[in-house]
Amino acid sequence: MDYDNDAKIKKISRLLELGGTMLADHCNTCGAPMFRYHGKVVCPVCDSKIQPVQPIEPSPQVTEPKLGSTLTQKVVAPIPVTGEEIVSLEDIILKKMTGIAQLMQEENDTRRIFEYLEVIERGLDIIERLKKKL
Repeated sequence: MDYDNDAKIKKISRLLELGGTMLADHCNTCGAPMFRYHGKVVCPVCDSKIQPVQPIEPSPQVTEPKLGSTLTQKVVAPIPVTGEEIVSLEDIILKKMTGIAQLMQEENDTRRIFEYLEVIERGLDIIERLKKKL
């Protein structure tokens, strides 16, 4: 058993337990996944830090509700989409679902298999809604 790998996994697990958010980016030094924790992007393995995370500005399509409104969520204006973009999005979703299905074949944890199935089901729902737009 690789003790170095076990130590890395323990550090990553601990940061998850503390409420850190795993990001898609990986550390340039050690290759471990980066985490957002207390407003900073950090590597749990080699402790390298990146500048504080800047708040994300809302996109121009998002509008705030008017004062005195009972609406508590932001309203997103629909963006016109072409048939070609819908087909491209459908292809991306199908590829992701195929990748998840391949991961599921190797998985023994029933909880994780259930999560994979939920993601695939959501992907199928989205594809169905996209086809209705065509």
